[in-house]
Amino acid sequence: MRKGWMLMAVFAAVIAIGFSAQSALAQGSVVGQVIDADDNPVEGAHVMIHQMGRGGHGNRGFSARTETNQRGVFEFPRVPEGNYMIAAGAEDLGRAHEEIEVVDDEATRVRLQLQEGRGGGRGGDDREVGVIVGHVQTPGGDPVAGAMIMLHPLNHQRGRHHGGMRTRSDREGNFVMMDIPAGEYIIMARVRGGAARARIEVIADQRNRVRLVLHRVGRGDDGGGGGRDLLRN
Repeated sequence: MRKGWMLMAVFAAVIAIGFSAQSALAQGSVVGQVIDADDNPVEGAHVMIHQMGRGGHGNRGFSARTETNQRGVFEFPRVPEGNYMIAAGAEDLGRAHEEIEVVDDEATRVRLQLQEGRGGGRGGDDREVGVIVGHVQTPGGDPVAGAMIMLHPLNHQRGRHHGGMRTRSDREGNFVMMDIPAGEYIIMARVRGGAARARIEVIADQRNRVRLVLHRVGRGDDGGGGGRDLLRN
């Protein structure tokens, strides 16, 4: 009997420690407003936040979606501490995105002004979208900061995506492209003297991952990774 009580006490202690660790996670909030080109609030805009790099949930990172209210205001109340990409979009009004930092027990405020065509906007295309989460590295595995990332649809679907989308890798070699219409794309990374290219299929409502390993660009090399002379670490 005493042994049974002891086991129950140990079990309760383990549960208590688990709850304590969970509640101790550093979290903040994100509060923002979406406005149009004329500074008017946008109701019903889609807003998505995604953690850049590795977060408190292993390799998955934190991501969430919401919509703006009548005043164009949105809120993500419990967001793990870290660096994020936040993006907003509304049909016929364009899109906007910005990098933010969430600090423990603080409210991060952001204002997103929609611009038509910004970040490869969809215009009136109301298809489902996904997120591209990527990493740029040397052949030796070192992260590459500041690489220009370019995304282009395959030829057969150019009419379904207006132009290419661009971003840059952060200091850890990570990058995020949000609100990308589902479909097949060519994604490229470039730095001075080096490039990489890959084919990626974007699936709606998923984090679509890609790793770009830079190779040195020589004469006759289009940056697709065919060169033999690799970037040195």
